[in-house]
Amino acid sequence: MKLKFKNQEFQTEAVNAVADLFTGQEKSNMTFSIDDNGGQIKLLQNDFGFGNKLEINNDTLLANMHSIQRRNKLPLSRDYDSRQFSIEMETGTGKTYVYTKTILELNQRYGFSKFIIVVPSVAIREGVFKSLQVTEEHFKNLYDGIPYRYFIYNSSKLSDVRRFATSSNIEIMIINIDAFKKAENIINQEQDKLNGETAMRYIQDTNPVGVLQLSALMDLTYEEKVEIEHQMDEASAFDVYEALVANDVIDERGVLRVESEIDNFELPKIEEPLKQEIKKILKQQEPVTFEKLKDVKCVETRIEEKTFSHEQASEIMEELKEMKVISKEGKIKDTMKAQLKAGKLDLSERYTKAAQRAIMQALEKADNRPVIRDANKEVTVRLKKQAILSPEFKELWDKIKQKTTYRVNIDTDTLIKNCVKELREMPPIPKAKLLTSTAEIEIENAGVYSTEKHTQTTDLENTYSYVPDILRLIASETLLKHSTIIQILKQSGREQDFMNNPQLFYEKALEIILRNRHSLAIDGIKYIKLAGEEYYVQEIFDSEELLANLDRNAVQVEHSVYDYLIYDSGVESRFAKSLDEDPDVKMFFKIPPRFKIETPIGSYNPDWAVFLEKDGEQKLYFVLETKGTTSLFDLRNSEKLKIHCGKQHFAALEDGIEFSEEPVKDWKEFKVNI
Repeated sequence: MKLKFKNQEFQTEAVNAVADLFTGQEKSNMTFSIDDNGGQIKLLQNDFGFGNKLEINNDTLLANMHSIQRRNKLPLSRDYDSRQFSIEMETGTGKTYVYTKTILELNQRYGFSKFIIVVPSVAIREGVFKSLQVTEEHFKNLYDGIPYRYFIYNSSKLSDVRRFATSSNIEIMIINIDAFKKAENIINQEQDKLNGETAMRYIQDTNPVGVLQLSALMDLTYEEKVEIEHQMDEASAFDVYEALVANDVIDERGVLRVESEIDNFELPKIEEPLKQEIKKILKQQEPVTFEKLKDVKCVETRIEEKTFSHEQASEIMEELKEMKVISKEGKIKDTMKAQLKAGKLDLSERYTKAAQRAIMQALEKADNRPVIRDANKEVTVRLKKQAILSPEFKELWDKIKQKTTYRVNIDTDTLIKNCVKELREMPPIPKAKLLTSTAEIEIENAGVYSTEKHTQTTDLENTYSYVPDILRLIASETLLKHSTIIQILKQSGREQDFMNNPQLFYEKALEIILRNRHSLAIDGIKYIKLAGEEYYVQEIFDSEELLANLDRNAVQVEHSVYDYLIYDSGVESRFAKSLDEDPDVKMFFKIPPRFKIETPIGSYNPDWAVFLEKDGEQKLYFVLETKGTTSLFDLRNSEKLKIHCGKQHFAALEDGIEFSEEPVKDWKEFKVNI
């Protein structure tokens, strides 16, 4: 019996959603080029084989993604941390068919040829392989008979991995996630058959497009409230007490001096919640002793984002099978449907209530019943012209619209000291080696194959005819004086590492110097106003109508510039509602991404602008950053540095705007302390 496939519009839309991400990428064709020196054939490839090459930059990818999201009525992502994109399809709608067609479409449009399908189980792996067999003739008819090979990764057949890397045709590897997640897996071990390299290295160097087929629970993310207890230890208590005394922060009685500005005093390196607790004690004007500091403790409550790992997802699935609410194949039975409908699933007590809610929501979504969307929840987001023209908006906007530029003052001695310390502590750089391989190459219609005959390793130490001009290269990247760089390199005592591998030493040294330069530049940064330069309302606020959904990413608001506010997280949704319901808040808005403050490590876009009338008289203006925590300690270092630059920018405006360097999670809690 021959299967017949029909064209489904929703499947084509899913294929285009992925393929259109790379709009602007030129198609690369696998060809041969002839070297004029001797007429020798050279393949356009890297050290380990043919690979995909992405020519477009991250800004273009982000713009393409926004275009696709608008087309599909999805919330716009502000940014992304990695090149990972999610296409969600209901059970039974042909996911395997869609991503197989996507593979061939990406090859046809852009020449991408290396693809990996990662699956969570052996059963799904076999199903994918069978699907590729069944659809092969169909897709070859659709795509002009283009040759492609698909295979299941087998650790005992590493020749398949070599062929995957070296073939110039479309290669599709199907692999179970268990095959590579641990260091001891064969795929991560060096192999003589692969010239001493790992199979993973061969795969990575092809820059493959990955298709990750997830189970309902794998990589499921949810929020959970956790309480963390912080306790001061004796060593930290001693450091804090010594710093307070040495800097005359407390008098002979151990009481905070009136003239001391404890908020600006930098306590020694301890956990941020403990710092705040100590400052609170000092402000109470009570005597502070070493014994009292030693007993300081506090409990921090925060919302943490948690994710089910592959192991946890597998454990839950096994438990559900033991409960006989899903079949061996993972299909939901009527008994589970009844439990989900009743809002209760009898999972073991080791899962918290938040985890159980997340599991139930994922299982409801995985049920193959069609999802019925309430059309009443779809909304059109429009800019409110009357709000833009209101005196409240004008007052708030006039406070933040001024543009600035920054100047940095770097303490050269501190920079040299910090860089020298890191360079000295850097692991040794091994000697560079030249690996020469001789192989027989066979060129066939199906592709290009090679058989290795001989491998030779040569030590390159002290045999260089050329070494990089490290002073010039580092100076051009860091804008530092040659004399400064010379001091750093000389005092580091790592000359031998440079001779071992000049290029690698240059890369490591540059990374260390740049990181320390950025950190010191931000510590000493100063912003100044640009005369006559400001952000204009019409360039910052989008007048285009946007589509959103009240159940997913939008909340109706009255005291803002749009009739609905589009949020990125539950924290932002709750924050917007609190602001809108507060009668003292006269105007607020999420600051659009086009509003950017320049910093030495990239642009910074603050979250919120708020205009508050306190007691009906005092007018206060805020720029705030919302996070799932109220502590800078929990943020990535780059986030903290950018927020610090934001504080300096708004301080330079000198117009009464208050910028909270500490992230805000709850408006009501923040307002109490104003």
